[in-house]
Amino acid sequence: MKDETFTEVYERYGAVIKKTVMAQTRKEELAEDICQQTFEIYYRKFDTVRAGSELGWLITVAENQLIDHWRKASTNREVLQSGTFDISLCADALSDPAGYVTDKILGCEILQVLRKRNPHWYDVVYHIYVLGENYEEASKHLGVSAEVLRARCSRALRYIRKKYGKDYLDG
Repeated sequence: MKDETFTEVYERYGAVIKKTVMAQTRKEELAEDICQQTFEIYYRKFDTVRAGSELGWLITVAENQLIDHWRKASTNREVLQSGTFDISLCADALSDPAGYVTDKILGCEILQVLRKRNPHWYDVVYHIYVLGENYEEASKHLGVSAEVLRARCSRALRYIRKKYGKDYLDG
């Protein structure tokens, strides 16, 4: 039973988890590694994950795995130099790799806080800015009108600017 359910969850959400990580890293190999680690953890913790909440749980684990990767990369110069962490994704990363990693960690923190503050805002920001969907696609996936989606997005961005603006403006 556990193996069948695990397989069903993997088939349903594996691509979403990989796409989520790809949106953050633009590195397919890293996205595959993080996805694999995420599902390994899910398999070990299977009995503790509430049925119906798998996607949120998996996204949280994947984000945490990615944050761990960035933290290790920022403190381990060999990782940056060996090419396993692609700092060429962003022009700023070449001149300030630690700042680049800090920005990525802050982005994951913002998503986690947003999910707790207002799950609807999180869903909109996740679909638009992480998955890269346009408003039409996101409104279909979320089952809301484009007007509602735009209003939620506007409120979420206003909240993010108010709460985190100083962190971005200082950089």
